[in-house]
Order: sequence, then C-alpha cells, then structure tokens
Amino acid sequence: MKLISLTLLLTCVTTLYAQVYTYVDKNGNTIYTDNPPEQQETRKLDIQLTQPVQQAQQEQQENQQEQTAANETKTVRLSPDTMAQPTSNDAINTMPASINDSINQETTSYQHIDIIKPANEETIRNSGGQLTIEVKSEPTLASNHLYRFLIDGNVIAETTSKTYNVSNLERGEHKLIVEIINASDKQTITRSQERVFFIKQTTLAEKKRINPCLIREYGIRPECPLKDKPKPQPRNLLLKITDLTGVTKPKEE
Repeated sequence: MKLISLTLLLTCVTTLYAQVYTYVDKNGNTIYTDNPPEQQETRKLDIQLTQPVQQAQQEQQENQQEQTAANETKTVRLSPDTMAQPTSNDAINTMPASINDSINQETTSYQHIDIIKPANEETIRNSGGQLTIEVKSEPTLASNHLYRFLIDGNVIAETTSKTYNVSNLERGEHKLIVEIINASDKQTITRSQERVFFIKQTTLAEKKRINPCLIREYGIRPECPLKDKPKPQPRNLLLKITDLTGVTKPKEE
C-alpha cells in the first residue's frame, strides 16, 4: 500500500490534484492513502500536488533506472593513452616487451611441431656420434618461447634455433623428442612425437678400407698404426749399382 506523507501534501501549492483518503486504524492512528482498504470507513480529501512533488517523483524514477542499469552493465575505463592505441597487428608490435610477450603467450596456439631430421628409424653412420636435429612448427616459434631438445629423456638444449648439432652420442638406439616451452617458467606448451634413430660409428677397419693408408700416413691416422707400416723390399745388387751411378733411382715410399 502506498502511503503519502501528510506534511508533503500540505506543502503543495500548484493546481494539480490527487484523491487521498483518510481513516483511523484499529490502533488509533490516522492513515492517509490513495488506495483505501476494503470494508473500512474512509473520508475523501482533495489534495493539491505541487510541481516539486512531480519532479521529485520523476527524479526518483530516473535514479532507480540509472541504478538498475549500473548494476547490469560493467564499464571498463581506459586511460587516454590506451584509448589512442591502434588495434592492428602493428600496435601489438609497438607495445612494451612484457605486454607483447604476454599477448603472444596467450594467443599463440601451435597446430603441430615436427622433427624433420633425423628420419624415423634412420641409421646415422659416423665416427664421432654426430647428429643434426632439425624441427619445424606451425605457426613459427613465438618470441617468448623456446625449443627444448631431449634425447633418451635427457635435456640437451633449450634454444630458439630450429637446428641443433649433437656429438659424442653412443652407438645404438636413441629416442628424440622436441618440446616448445615458455622461456620464463619453462612449462611445456606442446611436444612432438617420439622419433627413434640409430648411431653406428664407423670402425677403423671400415675407414681403412674406404680410404687406404699411404706410406707417409702410418703413425698419423688412427686407422693406420705405425706397426702396420709395410717394410721396404730389398733391392738387388744390380739395382744398387745403377742407383749409385745414377742410371736408376730408388722409388720414394
């Protein structure tokens, strides 16, 4: 039930009228209302409403509407410098490094990361256990991310380079995995499938067979030990005489 203050009604001085009823409740209180209760003896009053009352009612309604809109709407206030920033990709590149890295970290989503070299189950033949690793990611590596190379579960490098050379790998089977990680906290973002490869070091006998030893190389090349150097063949007496006279000349070994 809507109650209207008697004091407010008595101060009204304009030509607007409202129907107001008054009655005495069971507690002996005088009640003024524009909606009298049923089965209650009331007395009708002619009350003039002033313009300030209408304005007050209108302002109250507007305040309630504004309050409702404020509760339902969340407003984000930006500083003039922020509002002036363009929204293109060039704007992201001009931001401070910390902000730019944060954006890259949140927006970069890698579709895949592949190991280009070595091929799966490839046999690498060399004497130093050397291996060249090459990877490719889509999209390319973000500025705040790193490649992490793992062989047999051990981290061998964390770098931004797509290629990395390894040496002194033992003979036998090895397993390779490449991950993309955050440079700050080293957390893994994505990883490649496991790649198996084999290291087969070339033996000295194989190297000697491929590249035979020269006389002057004995004692220098590991596969040409000095003890295996062939002994010179003895020359007969006639050749020795001709050598002394300058007719023939001993072959250089």
